[in-house]
Amino acid sequence: MPAPSPLLLSFVEDELARAPALGEQVLQTVIDRSQAAGTARSARDRQLEHDVVRGLAQYRPAIVRRFADALREQAQAELAKMGRTPPAAAKVQSAAPKLMLSLLDDDEVLADVELSRTVEAINSVAEYELRELRAFTAALVGEESVTGEANPLHAETYANALWAAARALPLSRDHHMAFMRLAAMPLAQSLRLACAAACTRLESQGIEPSMYRTIVRATGSHVVRPGAREEPPAADLHDLLDSMPVPLDAPSSKAAPLEEMLLRADEMLRLLPDSAGPRVRAQALGAQHARLLGSAASRVDQQMIELLSRLFDAILSDPRVRPAVQVLLSRLHGSVLRVALREPTTLDTYSHPVWLFMDRLAFQSENHGGEHDPALAEALRHAQTLIDHIVREPVQDAALYQWAVQRLQAQEQERFDKSLQAAATKIEMLERFGNGGKPAAASRAAAQPALDVGSMDTVPADLLDSGESPPDAAAEWLRECPPGQWLQIFLQGHWRTAQLLWRSSGGDLWLLADAAGDNLTWAVREAAVEHLYGEQLLLPLAPRSLVQSAADNVLRDMIAPDDAV
Repeated sequence: MPAPSPLLLSFVEDELARAPALGEQVLQTVIDRSQAAGTARSARDRQLEHDVVRGLAQYRPAIVRRFADALREQAQAELAKMGRTPPAAAKVQSAAPKLMLSLLDDDEVLADVELSRTVEAINSVAEYELRELRAFTAALVGEESVTGEANPLHAETYANALWAAARALPLSRDHHMAFMRLAAMPLAQSLRLACAAACTRLESQGIEPSMYRTIVRATGSHVVRPGAREEPPAADLHDLLDSMPVPLDAPSSKAAPLEEMLLRADEMLRLLPDSAGPRVRAQALGAQHARLLGSAASRVDQQMIELLSRLFDAILSDPRVRPAVQVLLSRLHGSVLRVALREPTTLDTYSHPVWLFMDRLAFQSENHGGEHDPALAEALRHAQTLIDHIVREPVQDAALYQWAVQRLQAQEQERFDKSLQAAATKIEMLERFGNGGKPAAASRAAAQPALDVGSMDTVPADLLDSGESPPDAAAEWLRECPPGQWLQIFLQGHWRTAQLLWRSSGGDLWLLADAAGDNLTWAVREAAVEHLYGEQLLLPLAPRSLVQSAADNVLRDMIAPDDAV
């Protein structure tokens, strides 16, 4: 996430100054539409709507003021996250308590459902305007291309401000949620106009919007819905191999052996400074490309070199992979080529150990906090050690990469064990809470076992064959969801990546830990979990196949000229 610049801060302050007028407009629209609306769905809905509209008329100034204040609070929190420097990040984490527990009741989960619907309404109605404004704010922070969220005033920011305004009504929680339902669409429509006007103002100031790359929320992860059928891979690696071009001239017998050229390329990558990013490393690999082709023993080997070069180019330019991970993966180019030339079965499946190691590494790096999270730095150092070991091995094959996958899994197990140990006091409290204050020994003995990474699926989720799943596949998954499972979940007004640490013996309580490095945990009742899942606000995460995405991009690049005709 880019750091805020003076230009961005000035823009945000200007937008915040317009927040009261925006709030007034939303409230007026709610009142006008309620007066013109037809019959509500039920007598209870009519009464709730009547009470809300009457409350808006009575407490309108306070509600508008709370909306503007909450929007400023949300924006300042977003700017603080953007501006956190490495020392500041470390200081925040060291100053944080070891573990904070938040008990979420059913009302809070229902509120999150309404919040998510408001976010969805904003993103749907104002999609184009928000996208255009994101390009302008990226330019304000000096980005040439839009690779992340540079606008602190995004859909979640406004939705949370609206929820704060709803709670300014001195009415019940049901009335607050009724207000959210009434105000979601008026807010979305008003924001569409406000974002368009903001873009016009920035353009009139001479700001040129940045170019778009790809914006994704979960970078190294794949969301898979249990019971849903996965689409088959679009690109077959063997078909891609056969379609790779080769030089017109046959390989020369006078060229240096391929292994010698690979060793030179490995050494060149090893000697690059730490500051050399993915683009520099991709250029360095490209500089070796012609020499590798010239050293190949056959045209088939030349095609393999060409394919692997294109796949790695795609991975190193994939905006969904952390740059630090791309730097590490670049070191594997020569090693993966050796394995593919030695074992043609490497191309048979996307679940070959070579690809699984790369997928697992990217996935593991995403289940941490920001770029300056100490736990992320530790994970990257561990991965660097593994890769150093791999490239030095005299024999590089599937077994070596399978060993490396197991080492990553062992580190995940160790991290989970530490999190579980840190949460021991909270778990003890939750066990007593679940037993009505009785001793927790029996409950603890019957609780679900801790994570066993080795027993979990290592195949990327987008490659699993779900088949014709029974209708209750989702309910069964929720019942059997193991501790250690990573989830994408909408909690307290924000999408978060969280890990299931513990489930009570009866499964009625879940303890979730935030992956953002803020030492947050949430205790959620199973009924609330099921509600979130039913609203698609809780989704399991699994590694994304990097090579499948790369192969799809390579295929797309090859057929693009035909599409243009």
